[in-house]
Amino acid sequence: MEIFNSADDVLKNIIVGNVIPAVILGILSGFLYFFLGYPYVILLAIISGVAMFIPIIGPWIVYGAIGIFSILIGIHSKVLW
Repeated sequence: MEIFNSADDVLKNIIVGNVIPAVILGILSGFLYFFLGYPYVILLAIISGVAMFIPIIGPWIVYGAIGIFSILIGIHSKVLW
């Protein structure tokens, strides 16, 4: 039974350490995308939250894609702040 209690503690720490920050990042990213006027705000926010699970480079993949998207549709002011 000690092994199951230990596994339960590990799983709770994974949830607290990964899922909650991903949700917070997704929500905050959604607000930022909305205020910057990007289309598909909810989709971008979900992708940002899911990308949080890729260590170190996850969110930067999304930000790079948004930057390229902004350049292609001609919104240079959002890219170059």
